[in-house]
Amino acid sequence: MKKKAWKSWLVIFLIFFFLIAALWPAYAQEINSELSIEDIQELAVKNNRSLKTIDHLISQSTHAGYIYNNEYKRSVSNSIGRYVMGAGDIAKKRQIDEAIKKYEELGFQEGKSPSAYPGLEDEYNYYISLKLTSAMLGTSISSTADLIEGQLDILSAYGIANSNSLTKELKSKRDEARNTTDDLKKLKEDSEKQIRQMAALLGLEALNLQNKIDTLDKAYNQYLKMTEVERLKKQNGLNTKSDVSNLAVETSSYGKQLKYARANLNILKNNINDLMGRDVNTELKISKFSIPEVVEPAPNVDQVIKDALENSYYFVKTERDLKDLKDDLDDIEDSNKKQIKKDELSMLELERESKRSEIVNKVKAIHASYEEKAKAYELAIVKFKTMEDEYNWDKLRCENGLISKLMLTGTEVKYLQALTEKIEAGYDYYIVKQELALAQKGVFMPDDYTNLKNSLN
Repeated sequence: MKKKAWKSWLVIFLIFFFLIAALWPAYAQEINSELSIEDIQELAVKNNRSLKTIDHLISQSTHAGYIYNNEYKRSVSNSIGRYVMGAGDIAKKRQIDEAIKKYEELGFQEGKSPSAYPGLEDEYNYYISLKLTSAMLGTSISSTADLIEGQLDILSAYGIANSNSLTKELKSKRDEARNTTDDLKKLKEDSEKQIRQMAALLGLEALNLQNKIDTLDKAYNQYLKMTEVERLKKQNGLNTKSDVSNLAVETSSYGKQLKYARANLNILKNNINDLMGRDVNTELKISKFSIPEVVEPAPNVDQVIKDALENSYYFVKTERDLKDLKDDLDDIEDSNKKQIKKDELSMLELERESKRSEIVNKVKAIHASYEEKAKAYELAIVKFKTMEDEYNWDKLRCENGLISKLMLTGTEVKYLQALTEKIEAGYDYYIVKQELALAQKGVFMPDDYTNLKNSLN
């Protein structure tokens, strides 16, 4: 009994061990691993619900195109089949009737006896066989005509004038489905770029907020110590009540900023988790993201505009729509309907010009922002290096007893603030640099992105 009990506990232990071993790697990775900005971008694209919806739409339009293409081919085949059947019988009947006519010119008449044509009995029998064949072909042709007429009646009930109209309608539907598939594929491609940019914006803002929190925390603790020192001085009559009060207010301000920044970071991380398709409350750690301190000059604005216009899918789609409208215009005979189609064509051309102006203005705005952010980043780098030198100098002074530890902490706070400003300026520069690169590819961020970006600044 004891041996059996021991074996039972061993089995339970092994099952428990393997369950924990199976779950632990995923759990450890979820909780302890850091995600890079690239990781966030990949997960955001992979788990985005809108992109998955577009995939379903692409599948639907693709298969609709297959259906219309099969029906179109069948319609073309049926039309050719009906033509061949009718044309072949008519041609045969025409040849036979010509032969009958020649026999009748020689005096052959239907209803006579072969003996009425001594020596020509075989020719008379052949003449009669031609007459019978002609009659049968006439019946076949008549039946085909009735069949086609019946089919045309059915087509008319659906608003289609004839089989040619049906074939044309199916071809139009097939082309429309194919164009929709192309449009959706391009929409997905551009949407992926936009989602990656959104993920980068949120991820870098989270890192930026974390840097600010670290600096604010250091400043808050520094000012708490300074406030306590000033209170001790006041007790000994070395300063005034207002000095202490002013410092206490500044300390409180740092405390409030720290609390507000932490709350915002928590909300921001929840949004990033949601963007990646994870539970909003999942712990999120983001790896540091370094921006090179070499600022690249902005590309020529005219070249960016040229590339943006050439790469914008809107113009590809518009050219296609304009061509379709012009083709439709050639097929319309009614003058009123023709004028309506001409007006539609003119309105689309006007819309195209408006879109062109809109893209030009957007590129100019992004280009100007690039130059502004690049300059701000260069200045932030200079300021940071100046503060870095000052901080390193004060560390030497403190080590040699020339300044207090508290004074060094004050310089350290200023150094950290300059570092935070440099990092923030670098992120701003990187983001607008990516926006300009996307614009050059004909991709522009939606208004929601712009509104979010403005709210973060």
